[in-house]
Amino acid sequence: MRQAKRLFLERPRDFAWQQCALLLFVALFAASPVAVLAHGLFATGSWFTGFLMVGSTAALLTFGRWREFEIDARDAIFCCLLLAIGISLALNGIGPDPKEFYLLMLTLAAYPAARLCPANVSSGGFILLTAAVVAAGTLVTIPSLIEQWSDPNHPKVVVFGLYDAAPAQFTMLLGFLLLSVTARRLTWRRTLLVGGLSAIPTFVFAACQVRFTFVAIAVTMLVAIGIANRARQRVYILVILGAIVVAGLGGGAARWGTTKLFVNYAIESATTSLRPGCASVDTRNSIDIRKQLYIDALRLLGRGDFFGIGFERFPTMSCIPGTQVHSAPLQVAVEFGPLASALFVILIAKSIGVRMYWLGRINPEARFVLAGVVFATILSLAHGRISREMPLFLLLGCAAAVSSRGNRFAMEWMRDDFKDYSMPSDPESFQVSEQATPAGPTERDASSPPAKAHAARTH
Repeated sequence: MRQAKRLFLERPRDFAWQQCALLLFVALFAASPVAVLAHGLFATGSWFTGFLMVGSTAALLTFGRWREFEIDARDAIFCCLLLAIGISLALNGIGPDPKEFYLLMLTLAAYPAARLCPANVSSGGFILLTAAVVAAGTLVTIPSLIEQWSDPNHPKVVVFGLYDAAPAQFTMLLGFLLLSVTARRLTWRRTLLVGGLSAIPTFVFAACQVRFTFVAIAVTMLVAIGIANRARQRVYILVILGAIVVAGLGGGAARWGTTKLFVNYAIESATTSLRPGCASVDTRNSIDIRKQLYIDALRLLGRGDFFGIGFERFPTMSCIPGTQVHSAPLQVAVEFGPLASALFVILIAKSIGVRMYWLGRINPEARFVLAGVVFATILSLAHGRISREMPLFLLLGCAAAVSSRGNRFAMEWMRDDFKDYSMPSDPESFQVSEQATPAGPTERDASSPPAKAHAARTH
């Protein structure tokens, strides 16, 4: 309470703007799950989603930390990526669907919006806001899950009767929430609380047949274990991961009839190969669909178009019309060209590189951003669509911001690490003692004589 009063009294405007910026950041970060809730509960339309995304992005760009901006290597790579995409759009047009073009512009604008955002994206406020959205998503999914439990026409649960991707979107946000929590220092009490609470949405969404997103969560939490700088913290994260695995397996087993159907599809897809042509694709099997999409993408990539075939042209040239390639890096390579894809991959690699790893070892915000980029990248490889990758570009912008503040993080870590030590009385000594005691006259005489005494003897 005293700390809150002090913050309001000392810098009320800055503190208020940081909280507003955090709210806007979460609104962008969870735009898809929030839109599902708004459309289903309040019957809003696309105007709400547009206002939410455009307004939040514009506000973060307008009131961002422009005075503190210092260019980072990631910023230069991002600008080169923008140039490559811009040339491709100029040569090939904006694509057949203007809506996807507008979403692409907002997705790309997410990078500078997060780059200039003054809020701490791993703070308690971020955790509370995302947890509220995950809880609401779980509650609205449960009635649909019960209603469609044994319905053969809905193996994947459709929320509000319209959104079959909603459980996966809620699960994605759950993954980011877990990474944010595990980036902070845990105790046994917090660990058990997080594990118990997260098991509920995990069970629900696993029963909805969300699969790959949970695989991505497990892999990324293993990465979080590797980043953690304390052995006890690794144990805590491992306990939470165990709770997620048990709850996920329990959710799949509870709806075993439907789970078995997808297991059979996976086995069938692994043991058979696609024949030439499009007629052999089983449109009920998502793995077969992705295999065919990747084959089509590689075929189009082999044409050698340096700036791609054009944005959103792939669905018109694939064996499965109207379906994107479901891999953001591959889509960028096909539609914007190999140069743009290489820059995109380099930008991601720089955001999870050695510097970010060492910053993650000493700072919770860097830990969350590093793990978050890994998680978003894994999802983009199997579910990605470049115009819908706003969480990834937000985290890439955060990675550049964290990297630019790396020296400050290092100074804060050194200050906290040495706060229990005091400097020695002898300024010429480099040995740090745990408790420094003032030097007595004898100690001063034993060292080199003071300058005044030396001057008196010379005269």
